[in-house]
Amino acid sequence: MARSKREIDKDAMYRKIMPSYAKNLSTESNSTDKPADVEEPKPENESSAGKPSKIENQNVLVNLMEELVLSKLDAALARFNCCKCDKCKKEIAAIALNKLSAKYVVIDNSNKAMLSITEQQHNAEVTTALVQAILAVKANPKH
Repeated sequence: MARSKREIDKDAMYRKIMPSYAKNLSTESNSTDKPADVEEPKPENESSAGKPSKIENQNVLVNLMEELVLSKLDAALARFNCCKCDKCKKEIAAIALNKLSAKYVVIDNSNKAMLSITEQQHNAEVTTALVQAILAVKANPKH
């Protein structure tokens, strides 16, 4: 079915606004799982001849708390006798992220050192939220 000009493709807009969501989807699903009517977003700096130009300074909007929770999830699960299935991991991450406030940062090549300092500041907060979420899921698993 063709879309009118007034209709907004909400999925495409969300993928453009939230690059971490699109990154998570690409790692979880194969390219064969995608519907045929969904177009892949094209890079803005791609020339009409199809040759991608050199990306020198790419800015990415990232929820720092989401990245920290996902990076610390496996280490926290290793400390507890808890189910490590994909469903439980996602449930734990969701509970932990709901307890934390979102901290969005723009990452480019020049401020990666500042990012590690910011991660150290929120390390204890993320660990506390993860432990609480693990205990909640361990007490009442969804399966």
